[in-house]
Amino acid sequence: AGEHPVHHFSDDVPMYSHGNIVAEVMNRVLTSLCDPPQLAKFRRVKVSALRKKLAKSPERAEAVLVAAGFSRDGAEYLEWGPDERASLAASLAVLALIGRVQERAHNAGVRALDSGVLTGVLRLPEVTCCSLGAVQLLAPRSDKPGGRAAPAQTAASVGGALVSRDCLRNLLPRLAQALEDLDNLFQPGAREKAVASAVARGVSEARVARGLGKLHASPVLGEVAQLAAGAALVALRAPGVFDEAATAQAASPPMLPPLSGVGTAGQVVQTLVDCIPTFRAGLPHATLSTVVGMRDAPSFFTSGVREKTFAENMRSLSESIAATWLGSPSFSPPLLRPDTSAIGIGCALDIEKDDKAIIFAVIV
Repeated sequence: AGEHPVHHFSDDVPMYSHGNIVAEVMNRVLTSLCDPPQLAKFRRVKVSALRKKLAKSPERAEAVLVAAGFSRDGAEYLEWGPDERASLAASLAVLALIGRVQERAHNAGVRALDSGVLTGVLRLPEVTCCSLGAVQLLAPRSDKPGGRAAPAQTAASVGGALVSRDCLRNLLPRLAQALEDLDNLFQPGAREKAVASAVARGVSEARVARGLGKLHASPVLGEVAQLAAGAALVALRAPGVFDEAATAQAASPPMLPPLSGVGTAGQVVQTLVDCIPTFRAGLPHATLSTVVGMRDAPSFFTSGVREKTFAENMRSLSESIAATWLGSPSFSPPLLRPDTSAIGIGCALDIEKDDKAIIFAVIV
């Protein structure tokens, strides 16, 4: 559904004044869902520590946390859960409300805030746009020159990654190995980034032309799509390499049947989106892909990214992909859904060895 009832909060609940602290507490929990030791650490909040951070009216922030899926564990602690699905839905709703309040305050000033901002319905884009702090999907390689492992979550900041490399090895061992052996195929260069941006813009503009809402670009869905595109490129060289059986029931129901044939990535998208809190809560997703041959867009493969021919070829290529997806009986239903609100695009190619580029889209 595109609309969700909003729990009514009284004017005493300080979504604006205490919103950042409350969001930090919840973000530390939500970004640790795939890491049981981290989750065990952050799901319990010491009331005295919270009150020390919020010298003024800390009990109001406690009320927000309770509404966000925490429960009182005696007098000293608040604990998130134990029902993950219910607590996750509550947390995402409160984070969306905090975002709504802060956006209103930013656009119109604090005096524009009133009780009406916390009533009514939450629309899907408000939930999909929830910020989880400075968090990325996959932790970078710690052995990469100039790189370092994603930092662990700390009480002072919310950072790191939703999926550690160890977690990836457990979930998708073949993808983890491919990332170690063929890392260059998964890292987008200027050419790949340009086409990803152009396709996302082309799909969004095509929706607007049909009277539908524009799509916002989701960085985390872009990471999923990029990993899937890289995996599909690897699969061109080793067919079936990612045909791993699903290890668990999907949390995010797919809106389309699994992709098959050339340019597919097995369980990569499904497994990774299930690691993202909004999808872990049951939000559906759709995966689209296309393979572009060199003869279909020669300037995209051979021209410099600053050349006019590249820009012209890029524009026609993105428009062609958008038209193909929106005109396809298989791909168009989720793209033309009024509730669809976000898109992530990934592109992988290797000009030296392949004569193809693979483009993936993940939408919600």
